[in-house]
Amino acid sequence: MRVGSVFLSTTGLVDIGAFLVEAHGEYIGVFTKTDWIHKILKGAADPNVVKVATMMTAPIIAIEKDEPIARASGIMQGKKIRHIAVTDKGKIIGILSVTDLEKCWTGLK
Repeated sequence: MRVGSVFLSTTGLVDIGAFLVEAHGEYIGVFTKTDWIHKILKGAADPNVVKVATMMTAPIIAIEKDEPIARASGIMQGKKIRHIAVTDKGKIIGILSVTDLEKCWTGLK
């Protein structure tokens, strides 16, 4: 699938900053707003031509759901990522974002 059709058609509907990319029933990468800004808007690729798989970030960085939030934050800071997959026994069940962490640390809902 082309980057332009996926990202632009979905981000206008809800506040989404990252998509998991799936192939053959398994998640293989993450495509984020940051990828969009750095790779598409800065002219590195044409969103009407380039495929999502060539622009995504891989491998997916993940943390188990029972790990402390501080550990997730530390991994994100260390890897310089804004999103981390949350797993339950290795299966991805969600994504934790920097915005989620900010809300957690400040007590916002």
